Amino acid sequence: MMTPPTFLAVLAPDIDAACARLRAGLAPAATRGDGPTLPGVEALVAMLFEGVRRPLERGVTPTLALELNVARLRGELRGDTPEARYADYVNRLADPVVVADLREEYPALFELAARRLAMWVEAGVELIARLVDDWPALRDAFFAGQSPGALHDIRWAQRLSLIHISEPTRPY
Repeated sequence: MMTPPTFLAVLAPDIDAACARLRAGLAPAATRGDGPTLPGVEALVAMLFEGVRRPLERGVTPTLALELNVARLRGELRGDTPEARYADYVNRLADPVVVADLREEYPALFELAARRLAMWVEAGVELIARLVDDWPALRDAFFAGQSPGALHDIRWAQRLSLIHISEPTRPY
């Protein structure tokens, strides 16, 4: 699972399913021998997940902060400190009954998250497939036909992806 102990815990089953689809989609490109030196599929998934984590967090945080406050007002949170009560609430988000109730109350929130994850999977598979397909031309144009090293980072921002190769580091 790619989720830290945050409000994203409510999306853990959706994130896990999306990661599984991404792994399956990346496998053909990641195992081709004529592309760049890629890390394993799990490392690619982790790199790509950073591009969807913030949008997902921005999507669920307002609603779950409201729900956290409701739970606080009802006296449903356990813990002696604010941090402990927050951790208690986040742990509840792993309970399928709690998630089912939230899905029923906020169907649009979960639909938007599902769409975001589907687009993320599609974009991630396309990005890596295009990188592998275009690698001979990129290598010749930017690295004088020499292997520049291994891919070690991917940064997503809006519609731009920066792919960092270990030596020398140049964005693609």
